[in-house]
Amino acid sequence: MRHRTLAWTLVVLATACGGDANEESLETVEAPAGGPPYRVLVEVDRMQGAPPIRFEQELGGARVSLADIFGAADVHLRIVEDEDDLPGGPTIRLADLHGLMTGHSGVAPEPGEWKVHVLVVTLDPDDDQTLGIMFDVADNDDNDVPREAFAVFATAHGDLAAARDPEMLLTTAHELAHAFNVHHTDWEGSDFYDDATIESYSSAGTVRWSLSRQSLDHFANHHPLEVQPGSGGLPFGAVLQAHLGAHQSYPGESYELADPSRLAMRRGSEAGGRVSLRRGITGADLGRHRVELLPAAHPLRLRLHAPKARYELGEPVVLTVELHNAGEARQEVVPLLNPEYGFLAVHVRLPGRDEFRPYRPPVLREARQRAAPLLAGSEALYAEAKVFFGASGWTFQEPGEYLVLADYPSSADPESPRITSDTLRIVVRPPTTPSGRRAVETLRTDGRLGLQQGLFLYLEGGDHLEVGKASLEEVVAEAPDAPQAAGARLALARAALHPTLDPNRRTAPDVDAALRYVADLEGADLPPLTLMRIQGEIARALEASGRPGEARLLRSRTVESVDRRAIPWMDRSAVMEEIE
Repeated sequence: MRHRTLAWTLVVLATACGGDANEESLETVEAPAGGPPYRVLVEVDRMQGAPPIRFEQELGGARVSLADIFGAADVHLRIVEDEDDLPGGPTIRLADLHGLMTGHSGVAPEPGEWKVHVLVVTLDPDDDQTLGIMFDVADNDDNDVPREAFAVFATAHGDLAAARDPEMLLTTAHELAHAFNVHHTDWEGSDFYDDATIESYSSAGTVRWSLSRQSLDHFANHHPLEVQPGSGGLPFGAVLQAHLGAHQSYPGESYELADPSRLAMRRGSEAGGRVSLRRGITGADLGRHRVELLPAAHPLRLRLHAPKARYELGEPVVLTVELHNAGEARQEVVPLLNPEYGFLAVHVRLPGRDEFRPYRPPVLREARQRAAPLLAGSEALYAEAKVFFGASGWTFQEPGEYLVLADYPSSADPESPRITSDTLRIVVRPPTTPSGRRAVETLRTDGRLGLQQGLFLYLEGGDHLEVGKASLEEVVAEAPDAPQAAGARLALARAALHPTLDPNRRTAPDVDAALRYVADLEGADLPPLTLMRIQGEIARALEASGRPGEARLLRSRTVESVDRRAIPWMDRSAVMEEIE
């Protein structure tokens, strides 16, 4: 098999998450009835120092424009470039992006227009290969707005094969298609990586600058609420049977099948029958969507690890995902284990239910043209999976026994068999102590675990999520012995190190507050990668503040904690890399 690179670009679907100050600028726009033509306002805001997107270019001797690509689908774009001085910083985190997206959507659509918001930023939250990032937490926001915005990371495009400007235009076209609920499996062409339409993973040098016939049919004939970005539209990946039936068989992705009779209901309501599109998970006859599973004798192993088997309601359940090569020969693998990238599919069976349903993360990441590495014998890759919170809110909303399993491609070939994990059993019990009951009540809003609280824990910060932050601070202060307090301390520690970017509020990092939050975590059964990553960040902040002795002490305590836990499945070199 010839070498492939992983073509994932990225979006951010921005939504207001409980921010009262933003209600006036986030209007509900009714969907045009009866299908296209659709009129769409595209508001573009840029961070300080970020280059503009060139929406029209001469490429390969032909004129290519964003307006023409979508005009072919009778979608008429009105592009308004608004702010060009959004605040920046040395790093951009998920919490920063969410705050910028909810606070800077300032151009109002005209009557009958839909709206999509685009952010152009200079840095990414993880590495210089990530091109964008997408939130799909619209179920959870007060204004109920799905698929409304995306972000493009300009810096990461500079090293791509076709140069920055064409690649940024492709990222924008690709992610704007996602905003209309178009998927990677809607692609058309001769090769998914090298010669296909904008829904694919082709580079700007090989892409077909057009929408596929499946996507054109989506705009022309599918229900407007399946297409519509903004209030009332279906979540990303929720489709009707006609759209699902037109999808390509790969890349393997999970979708939710929506009940057409209930499209007018709000996203927080039950949308009728939903199925996981994974053969061997539900046992359903999915025809062309059948997924071939890897033979048991293959050396690659996929494992899910939990710090403990029993949790109290309101504790964040964070799993460690391990991809292990148990053989001697090197194996080409997809390096994107985090479920946010879409390669790892996680499935959860709730108490009293008969089938597994797909876990939909609140953040969708993509990284186009990332090379697939070779995993040596006995080596492993690790990632965190924050399965406690997803696009529909808290996963573990009630006590009971939950089953979790996952599957993953065995190589970068999109048609390769998938590896399946063993089933992990997670028991969630009601709080058993007064402090635990106090913590759960503090985390609840309207009788359910609060959405802002869960999102703050997931993002590990978000000063704009005032209700969520205050609730977690109250848990730590008023119920410090509750099991729920340990996860709250970790999130608050990272938030103290990285105040959310806000042009109206400049808050300095508080390393002492971060130290106080992690001081009482000795002995807590916490996800090891999360704990080591945050303690490593605190150590580096101490060194930057001229306090190397305290940094050495914190690192020493972290190593002792890892050794004491004696995690037999984890490579110690990977542990030390996180700490350093």
